[in-house]
Amino acid sequence: MPSFGLREGSCTVALEGWSWNRLLQFAVDEEVSIVKVDCEGCERHLLSADEDLIVKIPWWLIEVHSKDLCGKLVDMFLKLGYEVCKHYREYHGVHGYLDILIFKRG
Repeated sequence: MPSFGLREGSCTVALEGWSWNRLLQFAVDEEVSIVKVDCEGCERHLLSADEDLIVKIPWWLIEVHSKDLCGKLVDMFLKLGYEVCKHYREYHGVHGYLDILIFKRG
């Protein structure tokens, strides 16, 4: 694994985590028009995010690694008035499926 010139244990990194609702509120406040989601599994938490915030963002591009979750996200976005503009699916052998979804609202 690359060390980037750092010795193991030589520094500490502190990061602040944001909930989906906090991130979505920030995106709405900043008038963001597209959100790209590639967060290695945390996209599942979109299912419990505030739908009133989700619908204020017209474009979504979401990478999903679970066929079951993919179906749930498609159902949710369709229910919220989005259309599926593109849906790419690739099979990655032992790693399963990779789906890329592009949604547009309005």
